[in-house]
Amino acid sequence: MSLLDDALAAVVGSPDDDLPRLAYADLLLAAGDPRGEFIHAQCNLAHADLGYFERRELREKSETLQTLHLHTWLSVLGLTRKDRVTFRRGFIEHVELSASQIASPALDALFAREPVQSMQLTVDRERDVKDPTSLARIGHLQALTVRGRMAPGGVLTLIAKPLPKLRVLNLGSHLNPASFAALWSSENLPALQRLSVSGSSLSGALNARNATLCAHHALTTLWMNTCELEDSDIEGLVSGDRPVISQLMVLGIQNNSYGARGVRALVQSPGAMTLQSLELDLNDNGTVQALLEDNQLYSLKRLKLNEQIRLSTKYRDQFKLKYQKSLYFR
Repeated sequence: MSLLDDALAAVVGSPDDDLPRLAYADLLLAAGDPRGEFIHAQCNLAHADLGYFERRELREKSETLQTLHLHTWLSVLGLTRKDRVTFRRGFIEHVELSASQIASPALDALFAREPVQSMQLTVDRERDVKDPTSLARIGHLQALTVRGRMAPGGVLTLIAKPLPKLRVLNLGSHLNPASFAALWSSENLPALQRLSVSGSSLSGALNARNATLCAHHALTTLWMNTCELEDSDIEGLVSGDRPVISQLMVLGIQNNSYGARGVRALVQSPGAMTLQSLELDLNDNGTVQALLEDNQLYSLKRLKLNEQIRLSTKYRDQFKLKYQKSLYFR
């Protein structure tokens, strides 16, 4: 391997460290390669404490270099301008691919030369995610969003092997109660911090027994909007010796089927003291009253309410008085 190859391998092997990036950039600059200047500019933008004019100059420089050389940089990776990529600190950090693309040998260079950390994966056929190459490449990611037509069985395939670095997982509407239970209790996602399953039909999936099986002890953000959740599901979040709610800072549960019983259980749970952002429904007068009662939302900085009933001026004023600047109506 050449000195450049060794330096690039160090970048891919240590994606959070800027020193290998800058060392590689210096070698490129010495060889007259404009990618070196681009890496330096983006690294400075990401970390340096810059003034307004310095920041604007660096941003303009990086944008100009990317416009001039993007075709060249992508072509050696098996990509074209039609493929959506996001550069950060001089390298591709996020990419949007189809499941068939990710398994293709044509993209070997992309995963060998760029420290890809985030991916939006579009799945048209479930068998695409069963390819060993696909699973190996997903295994290095910190963030993954799945789009398309993946059946619940595809989710089980994705989590069948360890994903030790994955912090953010957005699975959208691709789950049913059984696959959610498998995901919820999987020990293959030890670093998971943010989970979105919004749009999946999950009525009953968070009952008291299932909720206590959560294996994601680093989880701080949970999005379950439009999941057909009922009162028993919300009660599941606050049940057990170590309820899931006690580790969450952000919870989104709008457009569901719970009522006053679930809302009261949530906001009066001691575990709710950690919540800083909460999105939920106002389904009836009972849910309104439950939120206006004394509760445990002491750390709340953002409350977004989905009005499924029309609030009177009296109730609006009471909400504004109780929650003040944290309150948003939808």
